[in-house]
Amino acid sequence: GPEGAKALAMVSSELRLAKLDLSRCRLGDEGARVLGRWLGGSNSSAQCLTELGLDDNFIGPEGAQSIAEMLKKNNFLKTLQMFDNVCGPEGAFAIAEGLKKNRSLKILDFSSNICG
Repeated sequence: GPEGAKALAMVSSELRLAKLDLSRCRLGDEGARVLGRWLGGSNSSAQCLTELGLDDNFIGPEGAQSIAEMLKKNNFLKTLQMFDNVCGPEGAFAIAEGLKKNRSLKILDFSSNICG
């Protein structure tokens, strides 16, 4: 859940991950905010991550907004799996806005989200 995301962000300076699958971890909006700050920041450990799985995490519009802000700044992530969340139309719009400034993401799976 969100506490796990916080713990991950705290030890992130020691990690060099290329792939991170946090699917079905019940992150919710709070966990998405923590991950967004970590991956959108300037720390070098986030620059190694190219694939992120956030499927089925109860991420709503607020969490999607945090991920969208991260996408605007992150130039390393190539694959983002966010299917089966509850982002709604607001979250979908936020992600679309984030993608406008992102040049690295090649694969986004946003299917099975409740968007309306």
